[in-house]
Amino acid sequence: MSLEELEEVFKEYKNRGGRLELETLSKHVEETRPILIEAARNRKTITYGELTKKFRICRGDIGRLLGAISIIEHRQNRPLLSSVVINKITGNPGVEFLFLPGIQETIKRVGGQKNPILHYYNEGEEKFWKSELEKTWDYWQK
Repeated sequence: MSLEELEEVFKEYKNRGGRLELETLSKHVEETRPILIEAARNRKTITYGELTKKFRICRGDIGRLLGAISIIEHRQNRPLLSSVVINKITGNPGVEFLFLPGIQETIKRVGGQKNPILHYYNEGEEKFWKSELEKTWDYWQK
């Protein structure tokens, strides 16, 4: 990815409330992507908690970092790599996943959730995520 493309992703990341600076975000993307790819190659998932411990950044920043990675993946016409990251309690990605680029408009809705971190997916959201997870696993098996 060119510096210009990374700067575009950074702007989108900042618009989503990201607090990391470009250099730090770039470093974390570089370190995180291979971990997500490894999980995908092994047809596994990884928890937000595992990532927060590894990188010592807060849960909100992990979500935004994963969003930045997904923007990069979407721009490269690859499935959303962040689909392999789940909440240990709910067993699915956080609600932020449903608002990433490439998500169908019919899926982009969350009704009445008071705690978005513990959002339990409805049937349509669950189906979409599992489909994206399968695409991600299949893509990285190549």
